[in-house]
Amino acid sequence: MDMHAENSILVGNVRIFDHHLVRLGWMMPLVTVVGAMAVHWLNGNYRAVPFFISESDYPGIERWIFTLGLALTGVVLCTIAHRFNVRFKHRKASRFHRVSQVSGWLTGGAVMLLSFTDMYDHLTLHTITAAVVFGSGLVWGVSTHFLIGSSSAGIGMRKVGLSMAISGMAILNTVIGYYLLTWDAGFLDTDSIVTTLNKIQPAINVAAPGEYLLFLGLVLCMASFERDMYAIEPQSEE
Repeated sequence: MDMHAENSILVGNVRIFDHHLVRLGWMMPLVTVVGAMAVHWLNGNYRAVPFFISESDYPGIERWIFTLGLALTGVVLCTIAHRFNVRFKHRKASRFHRVSQVSGWLTGGAVMLLSFTDMYDHLTLHTITAAVVFGSGLVWGVSTHFLIGSSSAGIGMRKVGLSMAISGMAILNTVIGYYLLTWDAGFLDTDSIVTTLNKIQPAINVAAPGEYLLFLGLVLCMASFERDMYAIEPQSEE
């Protein structure tokens, strides 16, 4: 395996160009999340609508989709972080280089961990890991945005994606934080996470769409990087 080729990685005799790799980086989590949530809803396993993305990590087919999809996504994201490091390490915006590299690896690693820490059995670890995924993912998007530069092909799409992600994170954190601070903490004293979620459904009605906006914003940001990678690769390599 060659991870340091000029425009691609080599796996045996198979060459995977960087823009194809980045395409996997946004398509895999999108298909995984939408697929798991759709199966969760169609199977009738949902508590209420809307529900948090991680609620679809529920025992059954949806858990297989969620776990396998995100585990593979984590590997791909770590590989993309490495490729960004290889491709852009000589850019003038070097102060963003290390931040992009570390936050990219952190995002990929956290996504892999998240795939195995469902909220039903590992709530505390799941909550911390999900916060790392979204937080480091946003830092990765912003730092890589500055690393690539303002003249990149995907800058318009990326500005929209980052705006969506920041807005979604603000909505999610503000609503849940306000709810936890203003309501009697006794609603958390339950042996069932489902019972707790049912009690805070009024907050979830706003927070879950915020989470969707955050997730889709990060996906759009990654899709913008595909445009950038394609633009700087010889067109004959497509």
